[in-house]
Amino acid sequence: MQEMPRASYGPAVLAPCQKRNPDNNIKSPSTSLSSKLVGDAVVGTSVTFLMAPFLTVVDKAIAQRAAGTHTLAQSSMQTLQSIMKKPTAFVRNPAFLYVWAVYASTYTTANSLKTLVEHQEKMSPRRFSLTQETVNDTHQQDQAALGKIGIFLGTSVANSGASVMKDRKFAYMFSPQSASRSSVARTVPIASYGLWMSRDLIGVGSSFVLPDLIARKLSSNPEDMKLKRDVAQFCVPIATQLVAGPLHLLGLDLFNRPMQALPVRQRLVERVAFLANGYTAVVGARVARIIPGYGFGGVLNSNLRDGWREYLLERDTTESSTQISLSSKLGTLVATVRTCTLDVLSRRVSYSNYLVDAYVCKVKCTRKI
Repeated sequence: MQEMPRASYGPAVLAPCQKRNPDNNIKSPSTSLSSKLVGDAVVGTSVTFLMAPFLTVVDKAIAQRAAGTHTLAQSSMQTLQSIMKKPTAFVRNPAFLYVWAVYASTYTTANSLKTLVEHQEKMSPRRFSLTQETVNDTHQQDQAALGKIGIFLGTSVANSGASVMKDRKFAYMFSPQSASRSSVARTVPIASYGLWMSRDLIGVGSSFVLPDLIARKLSSNPEDMKLKRDVAQFCVPIATQLVAGPLHLLGLDLFNRPMQALPVRQRLVERVAFLANGYTAVVGARVARIIPGYGFGGVLNSNLRDGWREYLLERDTTESSTQISLSSKLGTLVATVRTCTLDVLSRRVSYSNYLVDAYVCKVKCTRKI
């Protein structure tokens, strides 16, 4: 008897070397935006928590040096002793919390904006038409430039707002009037805010924007680019302290010594003499501050951020491979069940035909008899 044909419907089983269509429902190896943003916040707050104690020592020393109540060495030794004797009380101190808040908000904002820009670039449609290749390249370059500007502006707003708040609190906390418990309250001049914001713009640009640009200009090889970026991340913020240091010190001096009664020329002479007297010490302190703040801290932040992304990519790739394996096993199981079912049906039909033939033969034999 002729065997029944087997249908070709049902899920096909892929060979191990066969690739699936990327448009299917299986998750592709790309991490979710929310997971990246959570990692950005965790990395930013963790790295800055490790840096904040040293940064607090330097910021407090500069504020007290500008107020004339302590030298840099005296203030630094006093704060270091308080850290070693009562570390828990130091972590709860407002000075530490202000500094940590400034850098945590800055790093978290910069990391998050970088992630959003990278996500937007990845999700943007890419055209591969040869006639529009130049136009598409120009469009992508424009998008990258706009992304850099957005990162710079957003990080600058977060850093400047938090830093100005911190500098205002430090000016009040460590001013001579605070040391003498005077009840006279003074407002921070607008010029001090302007100087501090200019300082912050320099710091943000040299820490979160310039290192990547310099690394891309110096090398096109991804491996060399990472090394160049780490070097630029360490050196560029230090070099900018030659300008940022005097801006910080002058903003504090405008608050501590208003000198409203003096003529403009005499005030200018006094300010220049004050800067010349404290320039070397303050710039040296800010360089020592910037090394952990944006040097080592920036390198650690970049490496931890890259490591988090590699972990997410590896996790999603493993999940995708697991889903593909389960789908293949399910397809094999369905094909096996289908084959067995068809075989059983074929055998039942054959057996039915056999019974019919036997009955016909019996009837014929009976009639002959």
